[in-house]
Amino acid sequence: MGRGAGAAAEAGDGFGGVLRLGAAAGLERLLRAAIETSPVNVTLADATKPGRPLLYVNPAFCETTGYSAEEVLGRNCRFLQGPDTDPEAVERLRGALARAEPIRITLLNYRRDGKPFWNELSILPVFGTDGQLEAFLGQQVDVTQERIAAERDGQRQRVEALGRLAGGVAHEINNLLQPMLALPSLVADALPAEAEAEREWLTLIQDHARQARSIVRDVLAFSRGSEKPAKPREATALVTQALGFAQGLIPPGVSVRRTGALASGARLGLVAVEETQLRQVLTNLLLNAAQAMGGHGEVEVGLVGDGDALRLTVADNGPGMDEAVRARIFEPFFTTKPPGEGTGLGLSVVHGLVASWGGSAGVESRPGQGTCITIHVPVAAGGPDQSVQGVS
Repeated sequence: MGRGAGAAAEAGDGFGGVLRLGAAAGLERLLRAAIETSPVNVTLADATKPGRPLLYVNPAFCETTGYSAEEVLGRNCRFLQGPDTDPEAVERLRGALARAEPIRITLLNYRRDGKPFWNELSILPVFGTDGQLEAFLGQQVDVTQERIAAERDGQRQRVEALGRLAGGVAHEINNLLQPMLALPSLVADALPAEAEAEREWLTLIQDHARQARSIVRDVLAFSRGSEKPAKPREATALVTQALGFAQGLIPPGVSVRRTGALASGARLGLVAVEETQLRQVLTNLLLNAAQAMGGHGEVEVGLVGDGDALRLTVADNGPGMDEAVRARIFEPFFTTKPPGEGTGLGLSVVHGLVASWGGSAGVESRPGQGTCITIHVPVAAGGPDQSVQGVS
């Protein structure tokens, strides 16, 4: 709404005076009913008072945020902000309000229960018939799912780009590594018995060459995908076998608790997944969780039906991560570990392998509240067993 548009905000008498168009009371009741039933969050803030307190919120706002109207009226909307809300975005928002300018911005906000959500926020200044600023009309839409979908698409594009690069150079790198892997042993055998220091140097060369070869293999694991479709297998048995293998590779101080079909043995349907690839996925996830917990703690692994897909989750009780780290964990070569302690490819491999199955991988995490990796895998021909949908 703009100056002279015929709509004035009367900030002192609640909703009844929000839009005064000079029309009949019936139109005001109709406008009120429309806003009350709107699926879009609608707020009205008093621009004439310090802090711009809320005068009105519609039911959609309460449903999205978890707050009742009584809890928020008279307060500034900043109660929706949290530890990972972008301070620069908040400053842009405040600047627009100070200048009485319209603004559209997306913020990470928090519900009453502390759960974050992405909020696409549009704010318009509302002027009275005398041209004075009286209120700010806010419209908010929860775009969390759209944001997650965009992030997954971005991850997929980055992995595909790296895969194309890897396909062009991997064989050349492997060829260059062969002398470093084979010759040190031959040279060591030819050295005199007292040349211990020289043997240590040769061993160091071989160790670094093996590490380089391991990195190349990790890159190829998600750049190649499956050469042929996997034969569909019963999901619960397949995951149980792969988990048994992966569990044997984690530190003894880490326990694994199985939930859902992994605990009950319920049959959930068929999935077209290679067991060796599933082993690699679960091994990477369990080792990552174990490292996050410092080698001590519990990892919960669950498998449940989720419509036409199966949902595999791996959750730890480690330190968790903030939004900036969470948004990048599937990026190739991204790692929070000190130099020399990680390649940053483990979760990229997970993402690439899951994508090759036609599935998706996501993450939920907050500082101090652990991390949960969720993998969705489509059910193959034969369909899911409806009797065990949602087992947890």
